[in-house]
Amino acid sequence: MKNRLISIIVVLIVLSGGLWLVGKKNTEPQFTPAAIPEDPRRDQILGLEKSLQADPNNQELMVRLGSEYYQIGEYDKSLDIYLQTLKLNGQNIGALQGAANVSRYRGKYADSEKYFLKALELKPKDENVYVDMGKLYRNWNKYPEAELAFKKALAINPKNDTLYSYGLGYLYRDEGRLEEAVKMFEKALELNPSAFNYMGLGDIYRDTKQYEKSEQMFKKALELDPKSEAYMGMGYLYMQENKFDLAERAFLDYLEIIKPKSEVYNGLGYIYLAQRQYAKAEDMFSKSIAINPQLGGSEGLAKVREAQTHSDD
Repeated sequence: MKNRLISIIVVLIVLSGGLWLVGKKNTEPQFTPAAIPEDPRRDQILGLEKSLQADPNNQELMVRLGSEYYQIGEYDKSLDIYLQTLKLNGQNIGALQGAANVSRYRGKYADSEKYFLKALELKPKDENVYVDMGKLYRNWNKYPEAELAFKKALAINPKNDTLYSYGLGYLYRDEGRLEEAVKMFEKALELNPSAFNYMGLGDIYRDTKQYEKSEQMFKKALELDPKSEAYMGMGYLYMQENKFDLAERAFLDYLEIIKPKSEVYNGLGYIYLAQRQYAKAEDMFSKSIAINPQLGGSEGLAKVREAQTHSDD
């Protein structure tokens, strides 16, 4: 019915594992990010490409170039460079891990697992491979395998704070083991009071509806690292509080400052869906699908089309 006020409550499950409720528009002042220095990666890429013209089979340069393209969100170029490197040397650990991580990010989990297992054959005591495999299995919802991988990495290096935060902390959060998750993030902060670890605790506080504490954690993370992923956490916090102007600004800051990410496009898609800006919502969900079709963009797109159909009733 055209004149009916549409109230939309959307449950969005993202890679980081939260549930977000979307409601009415909020008109509070926009969130203002810290000043960000210009990203030097483009210049680094140009320098690496120039060096490779002189030495086209330099595997170290190729792996570095693949990493730079990954960091700016040019995933196809990144993967292509890693695969070229593996054609030269199928046992290049950096290229195997790079190809595995790009594949994981794009939702090609079986390919990612293949590259990681090959890397482990070559370096069975490499904690970084176990860490990345844990991330893969967490994305893949293979939680027992993820926990095993993270614990194997901890056995190699028990002082690695990210294994308590990004590893077991977020894993336990996904499984709903929130008290255990809090303990993991607190342990991570003991080892290293980093932006990432504050951000993780902010996610947990948001999940338990401790919104003020959550915002404090995200702001602390951004003080320590103005280019941290806390923008995404802040966006979902503001969505959950129905502060849509602030949420939109945080998500747009993430895309401008960091890189394209499916979960961020999904967040924007649900904001625009709630505001009945259907064309913009459809565009955001389509961008999410283009990066990783397994992270909820298709479901969001279906909700847009359903809402459009009801608006015409």
